[in-house]
Amino acid sequence: MRIIGLSFAFMIIFVMEAIPLVKKKMWRELVAFSLLLLIGAGLTFTVVLDLPLPNPADIMEKIFSPASTWLTQVLS
Repeated sequence: MRIIGLSFAFMIIFVMEAIPLVKKKMWRELVAFSLLLLIGAGLTFTVVLDLPLPNPADIMEKIFSPASTWLTQVLS
């Protein structure tokens, strides 16, 4: 039931915001708004369904850990 309610809420938000953007022919803004709304909806659904979300700090650590290790070795 929560999924249906959230879907309905996101559809209402999209329609209310997208119609003026289409009328003004603001295509780039419509694409940006749609992508951000889709990301927000995806995150909201994962929270409602109790799915595990990745921690952004873990992702950053995996990206910068090799550079940090290398820099430590070079400077010591």
